[in-house]
Amino acid sequence: LELDRYLALVETANPMHRLWSDGRWIKVQLANGCYWHRCAFCDVALDAIGDYAAPDPAQAVDALSEMARATGLNAFHFTDEALPPAALRGVCREIVARGAAFSWWGNIRLDAAFDDSLVAAMAEAGCVAVSAGLECANDRLLTLMNKGITRRSARRVCERLAARGILVHVYLMYGFPTETAEETIDALDFVRGLFADGLVQSAYWHRFALTVHSPIARAPEPFGIRIPPAPPAGRVFARNEIAYEEPGAPDHAALGEGLRVATFNYMRGAGLDLPASAWFAPPRRRKPGRARTSGR
Repeated sequence: LELDRYLALVETANPMHRLWSDGRWIKVQLANGCYWHRCAFCDVALDAIGDYAAPDPAQAVDALSEMARATGLNAFHFTDEALPPAALRGVCREIVARGAAFSWWGNIRLDAAFDDSLVAAMAEAGCVAVSAGLECANDRLLTLMNKGITRRSARRVCERLAARGILVHVYLMYGFPTETAEETIDALDFVRGLFADGLVQSAYWHRFALTVHSPIARAPEPFGIRIPPAPPAGRVFARNEIAYEEPGAPDHAALGEGLRVATFNYMRGAGLDLPASAWFAPPRRRKPGRARTSGR
């Protein structure tokens, strides 16, 4: 590619959010799959996620060095489902030992394995930012989805990253089965605190989507949802997202708008002194027993 002919585009001045469009990052996958591969909402039945294979640190850094030599670029975006802590420690050690001047960022889990020593090694090896799934930011729901983290442990990892000057983007989720309006607002308040304390710089709320290869799709009953019979197959390329019914669910679409507006302001340092409830309109009355259907 003639990379010098490509423009660097800035969608937002937010230093973390702009990484997706500003600058030139070589996309690299260190490991195949996810080392955790247990989240109930994730397509863990697919080999691309469930069949985890760790990289050899020396071979990985050999490949990075060759790509840097061939392109003249030393900036990498690791696109792994989640960078594995054990393998990442070895990669960082190898980068530092070789004196390689790399700049990189990638996806992680807010896993307690990202302790002080690992985060320090990441910073020394050129890590400038991470993106991480905090999901519903509610301990009951994190347990239900088998995320393997708690709000407290996630915040602690963010504190370690912030102490080393590593920027943080959090992926967030709303509308998870059984989630109440009160839990959604409480989650926003937790996220507000992360922004207010300078522990995260960027965030985005995704509406929960039920997918075919997830544990929830295989056993929906514990999550309080019902999957109606699939319509007859027509001319379709693929069927991955599944419609479902959740009786008594709150108006997730309306809640999502409040989350979007609040986070838009948080990323600009505005509205952090407001209560989380201020971003939401009063709930609309609904008919008893009415079911909610998934959608984006």
